[in-house]
Amino acid sequence: MTKQEAISLVDELEGLIKEGGISNPPILKIIQAHCFSLEHSDLCRADAKLKIGSICEWFEILFSERKHQKYGGYDRVAHFIRMDCSSLREMIERIKE
Repeated sequence: MTKQEAISLVDELEGLIKEGGISNPPILKIIQAHCFSLEHSDLCRADAKLKIGSICEWFEILFSERKHQKYGGYDRVAHFIRMDCSSLREMIERIKE
């Protein structure tokens, strides 16, 4: 996977935030597949793996009909995902191919 492909996956993840707030197993499967691809790419170091894990966990909360309420609601959880995606994107951009 190239840096650009990895960044595109992060962009796609960020774009899927709008689908959250309700249970949506098909979209969650796509998110999990993207996270798996990123985690197992040659570009991924330990710090990036932790960030990817965090993104995946926040998405699982966002796609629960009730769990996201416990963390301040849809908007707050979506904000956490956007922050993690931004951090991950920066990590990927700093990698020397």
